[in-house]
Amino acid sequence: MRIVSTSNRDIKSLIQDGRFREDLFYRLKVIDIELPPLRERREDIPLLIQHFISKFDQDSKKNVSGISGDALRILLNYSWPGNVRELENVIQRAITLSQHEEILPEDLPNTLVEEVGENIIEKGLNEKYTVEQLEKEYIKRVLIEVGGNKSKAAEILGLDRKTLYRKLQEI
Repeated sequence: MRIVSTSNRDIKSLIQDGRFREDLFYRLKVIDIELPPLRERREDIPLLIQHFISKFDQDSKKNVSGISGDALRILLNYSWPGNVRELENVIQRAITLSQHEEILPEDLPNTLVEEVGENIIEKGLNEKYTVEQLEKEYIKRVLIEVGGNKSKAAEILGLDRKTLYRKLQEI
């Protein structure tokens, strides 16, 4: 029999504090595998996303086959306090909500998008955006904020819906 165990705590400090038995630790520690948190191995995120898309798309039969560049950027920049399980849940939710063949930013939870978001003006200044690029970025952010509802987005942006649709064609 083999026992595989994991902990999100520092076992050595628990042993020093007398809160974990040292003899049990050495009985369990035959092969030690150190796996850093997801935020420290961002290169694994695209592979995990594709795995979860395949897994949940079969279950849902929705034909979601990938993820947009913007949505991937959001997921790559998120801190993942819940690690791989949180990523799995986010992908499952996104597939369930998605109306498209790929996961879009509006399919992601608002809390995740908000944490990753930065001040749009600062981003524009840092990346030397033109006014047109700044406008496109702002429209995208408003759409994410309202969950893809174009009527609400047009209202917030102070645009006619037809104008918003035209601007979306240019994005």
